[in-house]
Amino acid sequence: YSLVERALIAARALWFYAGKLLWPTDLAVIYPLWDIRAGDPSAWAYVLGAAALAALLWFGRRWCGPAPLAGALFYAVTLSPVLGFVDYGYMQFSLVADRFQYIAGIAVMAVFIGGAAEAAGRLPEAARKSAPYLVAAVLVVLGAMTWRQAGIYRDNVTFFSHIVSHNPDARDAYLNLAHALLKADRNEEALAAARTAVEKRPDSASAYSNLGLALMNQDRLDEAEKSLRRGLELDPRHKDARQNLAETLRKQQRYEAAAEAYKRVLKLDRRRALAHAGLGIALFRLKRYEEAAASLTMAISLGTDLQTAGTLHVLLGQTLQQLGRLEAAAEQLHRALALNPKDSRPLVELANVRIRQGRPKEANEYLERARELNPRDPATLQNAAEALRKQKRYAEAIDGYHAVLDIDPEYALAHAGLGHTQFEMKRHEEAVASLTRALTMEPNLRTADSLHVLAGRSLQELGRPGEAAEHYERALEINPRSPQAVDRFAMLRFGQKRYQEAFDLYRTLAELQPDSAQTHSNLGTSLFYLNRLDDARRSFERALALDPTSKTAQVGLKEVRRRLELRKEE
Repeated sequence: YSLVERALIAARALWFYAGKLLWPTDLAVIYPLWDIRAGDPSAWAYVLGAAALAALLWFGRRWCGPAPLAGALFYAVTLSPVLGFVDYGYMQFSLVADRFQYIAGIAVMAVFIGGAAEAAGRLPEAARKSAPYLVAAVLVVLGAMTWRQAGIYRDNVTFFSHIVSHNPDARDAYLNLAHALLKADRNEEALAAARTAVEKRPDSASAYSNLGLALMNQDRLDEAEKSLRRGLELDPRHKDARQNLAETLRKQQRYEAAAEAYKRVLKLDRRRALAHAGLGIALFRLKRYEEAAASLTMAISLGTDLQTAGTLHVLLGQTLQQLGRLEAAAEQLHRALALNPKDSRPLVELANVRIRQGRPKEANEYLERARELNPRDPATLQNAAEALRKQKRYAEAIDGYHAVLDIDPEYALAHAGLGHTQFEMKRHEEAVASLTRALTMEPNLRTADSLHVLAGRSLQELGRPGEAAEHYERALEINPRSPQAVDRFAMLRFGQKRYQEAFDLYRTLAELQPDSAQTHSNLGTSLFYLNRLDDARRSFERALALDPTSKTAQVGLKEVRRRLELRKEE
C-alpha cells in the first residue's frame, strides 16, 4: 500500500473499532479484506471525520475537559501498531481484528462511561433514580450479546462455520472447516468445504489432502488418490497427504503400494503411530506376519486413542495366531478386552485361539460371551459362526449364518461363510447358490478370489466344468498370483485334455511355489502329454529332488525314460 492508502486504512480502522465497541453486532473472527483505493471518495470520509473529531476535542477541551481528548489519544496511539502504517502478516487476510482493540478499547469505554456518569449527576432527581435501571438494561443486553457470541467457540465446526458465514473469502477458514468436519464424521459437508478450499487455495497441499480424505471416506477412491497425488506434487513432504494416500491405497487393496506409501510417511516421521498401524495392517494382508507384528507393536507403544488401541491389539493377536504364537496372541486379545470389555471381537478371536489349542470348552465360553454382548449385531454373530466353522461344527455354523441373515439378508460375508460351510458338507448346489449371491452383492470382497475357487470346485463336483472354468478365470482376474486358483484351473484343463493350457498354468504355479514337488510333478505330466519328453524328465527329476517319495514323479519319470529309450532305438 502507498502512504496515502495506509492513511485511508488507519482512518477507517479507527472508526471501525469504535463502532464495534459501541454497537457490537456482526462480529467476525476474520473480517473481509477492504478494497482500499485513493480514488474512492467514500474512503476520504473516514479521514475527514477523524480530523473533525480531533479538532472538536481539541477546541472543546475547555467546555468538556481534557478527558475525552486524552481518551482519544490513548485509543489512537495504542492502536497505532496495527493501523496499517507498518506491515504485519495478518494484513494478507484482513486489515482489522477485534483482538487488536482490547487494550485500546479501555479508553473509549472510560470516556463514555465517565461522560454518562457526569451527565447522570446533572439530571433531575427523578431521572437520576431511573438511571440504574437503564444501566442494568444495557448490561443485560450486552450480556446476552456476549453469551451469544461466546457460542461460536463451542467447537471447531461452529467456529469456522461462523467465519465463512461472515467472510466467504476467508480462504484458510474453509481449509480448517473441512478438517473440523472430517473429525466430526460429517463427510458430505466436509467434501463441500474441501472443494471450496481447493478452489480458493489451489496451491495448498493441505487443501488437497483434506479433499482426498473426504473422498476416501465416501469410498470414491480413484478421485481421492488423484487429489492426494496433486497435494504431494505441491509438497512432497506433506505428512498428512502421504498418510491419506497410503490409507487410500490400502482401501483399494493395493497392499504392496500401501506398504511402500506408509514407509515414506515414516521416513518423514518415525513416531507417527497411525503410519505404523496402517503399515501393520497392509503387511498382515500381504501375509508378511513377522513384519506386521513389529509394526503393530510399534504403533501400540507410541500410543493411540482407546478404540484404535483395542483394534490394534486384536489385529496383533490375529497376527500372532498366524505365527503360531498362541499364548502371546491370547495376551494381546485380553489386553484388547481390558480396554473395551464390550467389544466382542477379542472374545471371538480368543475362541479361535482356544480352538487351535484344543480347548473347545473355553472356546465355547468365549463365543457365548460374544453373543451375549451383541445378540443383534450381525458382525458379532458372523464372527461366532466363522469360529464354529473353523471347529468343523458345521450344523451350528449354518445356524449362526442364518441368524445373521435373519437380521440382515444382504450381509454378503454371511452368504460367503454359509457357502463355504455348505461346500465342506458337500452340499454343492446350495454352496454355489450362496457363494454366487455373496459375490453378486459384493464383488470386491477381500476373499473374493477364494470364493470363486470354492464355487468352481462345487461346479466341478456337479459336473459343470464350463461354469467352473468361468469362476477360476474370475479368481485369477482378481488375484493372478492365487496358487489355489491356478492349481484348480490347471487340474480342470488337464482333465479336459487341454494340455497346453494346463502346462501354462502349472508353469505359473511353479513360479509361485518353486519348492512344491507336486507342482513340478504335475508340470512334468502335462509336458509328457505334450510329447515334450526331455522337459518332462527334468520336471519329474526336480519333483523327486524335492520329495523322493513322490509316487507320481517316480512313475512319470520311469515312463518318460522308457519313451526316450524307444525313441533312441527308432
